[in-house]
Amino acid sequence: MKFVLIGGAGYIGSYLADKLDRKGYEVTIIDNFTYNQSPFFNKTITVVNDDIENIKHHAADIASADYVFFMASPRLNEINDLPQPLPYLTGLEDTVECLGEKTQLIFFSSCSVYGYQPGEVSETSPTRVTSLYSKLKIDSENSLIYKGDDRLKIIRLSTLYGISNVSRNDLLINNFIKDITFSKYLEVYDPLSWRPNIYIEDLVNILIDLSEHNRFRPILNIGYNKLNITKQDLILTLVSKNKFDFTVKYYTPKDSRSYKVNFDALEKLLTIDGFTPYEHGIDRIREQL
Repeated sequence: MKFVLIGGAGYIGSYLADKLDRKGYEVTIIDNFTYNQSPFFNKTITVVNDDIENIKHHAADIASADYVFFMASPRLNEINDLPQPLPYLTGLEDTVECLGEKTQLIFFSSCSVYGYQPGEVSETSPTRVTSLYSKLKIDSENSLIYKGDDRLKIIRLSTLYGISNVSRNDLLINNFIKDITFSKYLEVYDPLSWRPNIYIEDLVNILIDLSEHNRFRPILNIGYNKLNITKQDLILTLVSKNKFDFTVKYYTPKDSRSYKVNFDALEKLLTIDGFTPYEHGIDRIREQL
């Protein structure tokens, strides 16, 4: 199979590209290296240094791929400082125009599109804008849904954690660990708010399994039911199971996001062929960072 990873030199993409390459698949990365990450990849991986505005220049690669993973996106903590309008939505539309007849586009969205909702949410739950980041994801999703094209798939990712080729200290668990490690002090807003979490290696393994068995769905939450957890329970786990020593201060203002996500659809897909749907838990974070 051939994979084109748009934004493929980032936190997820660089890990995914290496794993796909090791499995013998053809991999092309298109990325503008915004974060000054090393452009070095195995020589069997094709690396194109270019901006999303120029994606149509790479129409031949996109049209010949089995899967195009669209990961190009600013990070939540930086989007407010970027000039508007953002080019990513136009880039997504242009990418769709370049798809081959049998090419599937997998758009990397986020469970943050659920916003602040009581109870458990699923793929059919409404989305809610809580930030420019969630608005970009929701607008992108709606653009794909409106087209009614079976080739277009949306995956909503849990909050990632773990070490990759590209550092991400802005992610919830990674950020907690950074603060604990360097200052032994943690400030937590809305400790009862919910987040689903997933280890970077588990995400990559899931993506490859879904690709190999052609089991992506129009919209699919990516994560594990067991890793839905409140911030407060996460802190208690860091102390009791991982033996971190630190001081924590809780603040009562509500987080703009709180969502307990149902991942039944994914877990049913993964267990069809005996894929282990739950590998790394937060009770062993020390071993994963």
